[in-house]
Amino acid sequence: MPNQRMLEGFAEYVEPEPSGQGNQRVIGTPPGTRLMRLERLPHGWRAWLATRDFVYGTYLELFDDGRVLNCTTRADEGDEYFWVRGQDIRRQPDG
Repeated sequence: MPNQRMLEGFAEYVEPEPSGQGNQRVIGTPPGTRLMRLERLPHGWRAWLATRDFVYGTYLELFDDGRVLNCTTRADEGDEYFWVRGQDIRRQPDG
């Protein structure tokens, strides 16, 4: 099955952490959520999850230091922001 081989090239299954506390590198999303666009930013990535024009909608800001911010922007209502994950304290500084 050629599609299965292609998917296996992209699939990366993360093993649970040895401490048994679960895996802190996994961010859950609702079933059926599709990635519409991935943009590189100076501080990380923007992953669009729901939008019509890539100006308003819902996206995740994936920061280089491990933080993840969920953002929903609207034309006629206030914007919503909440932290999905804090800074990765285990990351070692470069250098």
